Amino acid sequence: MKKHSKKSLALSAILLTLILSSTGCQSFNMTQAEFQRQQAGKDVDPAVGSAVGAVGSAAYFGSTLGAFLAGVK
Repeated sequence: MKKHSKKSLALSAILLTLILSSTGCQSFNMTQAEFQRQQAGKDVDPAVGSAVGAVGSAAYFGSTLGAFLAGVK
């Protein structure tokens, strides 16, 4: 692995960690009972679901584009 791609991978991992921790991801802030209710589909928040879906899609396409550009010489 080239030095540049290792730096890109490390930076991507750090940014992903910061994004997940700074957004207050619900799964990290829930009690066990709240998490089980959510997994059962009893607690549904469409606004949060839409936001998480948009951020997840953007992160996926951003990482794919970054990986592609890192491989371009």
